[in-house]
Amino acid sequence: MKRKIKFLFAVCFFFFGVGSVFSQTKDAGLWTSISVDKKITQALSFGISEELRFNENVSELGTFFTDAGLTYRITDDFRFAVNYRFINKRKLDDSYSKRHRYYFDVSYRKKTGKLTPVLRVRIQSQYTDVLSSDQGGVPDWYLRPKFSLRYNLKGAINPYISSELFYTLDKRVFDNVRYTFGVERNLGDKLKADLFFLHQREFNVKKPEYDYIWGFGLTYSL
Repeated sequence: MKRKIKFLFAVCFFFFGVGSVFSQTKDAGLWTSISVDKKITQALSFGISEELRFNENVSELGTFFTDAGLTYRITDDFRFAVNYRFINKRKLDDSYSKRHRYYFDVSYRKKTGKLTPVLRVRIQSQYTDVLSSDQGGVPDWYLRPKFSLRYNLKGAINPYISSELFYTLDKRVFDNVRYTFGVERNLGDKLKADLFFLHQREFNVKKPEYDYIWGFGLTYSL
C-alpha cells in the first residue's frame, strides 16, 4: 500500500516539475461555469456546460464557450468520452474568433484507501475561423495527458490536485502546463460546487504567458 502511494506522488511530482523559465507575461483570471449531467443508462451519461473565462486581471471576458458530450463507463475503472465545444475567443480588436473543438478522453481511476488517482489522456482537434480564415480548414491537434489525485473525506468536502500537459502534434513539443488545486463540495444529492486555483504556464514559445486563475463551478445532476 505504501509503495502505491509513493508511486502516485512520484508521478504527480513529475508532472508538476515540468516547465521552463523565460521572460513571461503574467495575468490574473477568473473562470466560472454551470454544468448539467444526465444519466441515460447505467453506463452512458450526457453532459452540457456553459463557461465564462475572464482575463486581463479579470477586466474583460476573454473566452466563453458551450461544451457538450457523452461519457461511457467501460468498466468501474475505465471511461471513454467524446465532446464538442463551440468557443468564442476575444481578439485584439475586441471581436471574437469562432472555434470548433472536438475531443476524445480515455480515463482510468482506481481508489486506494482515501486516495483516488485518475489518469486521463485527451486528444483534441480544433478549427479556428473556418469561414473567415485561409487556414480555417486546417485543424490544430493536441495530446493532453492529465494526472489528478483526490482525497476522499467522509463529509461533503473533497480536496484534489491535478497537473496537465499540452503536447502539440503539429510541432511535436510540449508548450503548456496547468497545475490545479481545488475543493469539491456536495450541496445536496444533486448539486455540487467546485472551487479551485489554477496556474497555467506556456513554454517552448517566444513570449510565454503565465496565468493565475481562480475558478468556481456548479454541476447539477438530473
